[in-house]
Amino acid sequence: MKAADRTPFGAGLQPQAFVPPDHPMRLVRRFINHQLERALDAGSPASGVARDPAALSTEAVARAWLLKCFYEIPSDRQLLQQLHYNLLFRWFVGFGLQDAIWPESLYAAEREKALDTPSVRSALLATLEMVELTQLIGDEQFALSRKGLLARMAELRGVTG
Repeated sequence: MKAADRTPFGAGLQPQAFVPPDHPMRLVRRFINHQLERALDAGSPASGVARDPAALSTEAVARAWLLKCFYEIPSDRQLLQQLHYNLLFRWFVGFGLQDAIWPESLYAAEREKALDTPSVRSALLATLEMVELTQLIGDEQFALSRKGLLARMAELRGVTG
């Protein structure tokens, strides 16, 4: 076997190299990153949300939650399975090609902590509102319907922190 045959897929590349420059999720990722940066750095830190690089970051958890919304993924287990092989999802959340995916129980616990944090909920809600206003939900890239989007927005507004 030649050495080139043993080179791992995508060696030296990051998942973003596989995402088209005009993909609507690039806009969504920039927007949510900006919203989370403002929310988490503006004197209202995400109390109790993991910030240790070995654990889940608040930002990654929030981006994973958005994927679950946009692509109407019915369970955490299915979301995490998608994160194993879907390059768009890996890039959006912030995983490299060789990074291990979180255990389901850890993701579920950290997701609940993040969603219980008002600043994180506000950032997610602002992102969903941006998606509605720019009419990205009509894009063929998303499974989410307008009805589904409005339901997720109501869910975020109804969560008590």
